Amino acid sequence: MMMSSVLSRSASIAAPLSALFAAMLSISAHAAPEVYVTPNVGGTTTVVEQHSDGSISTISASPSGITMRDGMPYSVTTVNTTPRYSIRQGTTTVTTLPAPVTVAPTVIAAPAVTVTPATTVVTPAPTVLTPVTTVAPPVMTTTPAVTTVSIDTLQLQPTFSAPNVVNANTKIMKILKNSDGRDVAVPANHIAPGDVIEYRTTYTNTSAQPISNVNATVALPSNVQLVSLNSPLPTLATTGNGYQTIQQMGNTTVIQENYSGLRWDLANVTTDAPQTVVIRAKVQ
Repeated sequence: MMMSSVLSRSASIAAPLSALFAAMLSISAHAAPEVYVTPNVGGTTTVVEQHSDGSISTISASPSGITMRDGMPYSVTTVNTTPRYSIRQGTTTVTTLPAPVTVAPTVIAAPAVTVTPATTVVTPAPTVLTPVTTVAPPVMTTTPAVTTVSIDTLQLQPTFSAPNVVNANTKIMKILKNSDGRDVAVPANHIAPGDVIEYRTTYTNTSAQPISNVNATVALPSNVQLVSLNSPLPTLATTGNGYQTIQQMGNTTVIQENYSGLRWDLANVTTDAPQTVVIRAKVQ
């Protein structure tokens, strides 16, 4: 009905429209049954077909003929079952019929897939046991440190009742045992506690006259213990409470007292006969 109304109002373009309708009827099997056309004031009727895939076909009918655009003849245009048509005048679209049909896509849910994680079996590497070799620590032989005693602390310093009359010369010897068990005196280069030493003091008259009322006194070092005495001269000793004469049995006398000082009368020392006194003591 609407098609007849349009044609009655556009008699000047009847021939082109007849051709347009003939072309449209020839594709009625492929397009929608109705097409809406609006005549243009200038005598040209334009049909714009917009396909559902987005392509557009334009057909213009005028008294002089029919024009098809986009290089696609209208007679072979393929349209799906729900085409959309836009009718425009000139370059202006005036209406769109029918409204586009939006078909919601059917979402087919993928079946749930249960993924069983792969079980990783870790085979432990075999433990290689290296035999432990126990090395016995070396036997350390510890030599106990030897404490030595300075010879300077063992020296005797005789004092005289008269100066510049008698000279005293003292040697310190160390007493050892030989293979036969006999005492042997060696120079006391190294002395340790427990060693036995000998003081060998020689008294010499340095004057040309005989000696009278002259004596020599020595203080024993605190780190020695008197053991024996060998003296050709009369000897006196003290424990700190005055000097007393030691009863000598022969030249060598064993000392039992803890004497701290000794004294000798030097009256028998002549210029040509020096006298030597030997004192044996144990180092503490």
